[in-house]
Amino acid sequence: MMLEKINQKMEQSHLGRAMKNMVSLATKLNYSYDDLEVAFNNLSAQLLARKESENNLYDQETLDHVTNVEVINSNINKYTTAVSDGEVNVAALTDQLNQEQATLDTRRADLQTN
Repeated sequence: MMLEKINQKMEQSHLGRAMKNMVSLATKLNYSYDDLEVAFNNLSAQLLARKESENNLYDQETLDHVTNVEVINSNINKYTTAVSDGEVNVAALTDQLNQEQATLDTRRADLQTN
């Protein structure tokens, strides 16, 4: 019963079917399983190393993404502040210009009346 469940599980994946076929072929050829066990161990180690490498890459790319988002948000805030400061400066300069224009108009009117 247990062997049947293992057999069904192995049939569900390409790797499982490949391993099952390799063992079947090795049994027919009276093959020494020591080399096969070493090969499976090496394959397992390679798959685990690849998974670890992909996880590390994912973690690094996630960290890079978060860092980039923080930098972009910081730049947006910096530029928003600069635009707001510029608007305040434009408003102040416009007020000063209006005052200077009013003074100029007053003096021009004074010169014309004299």
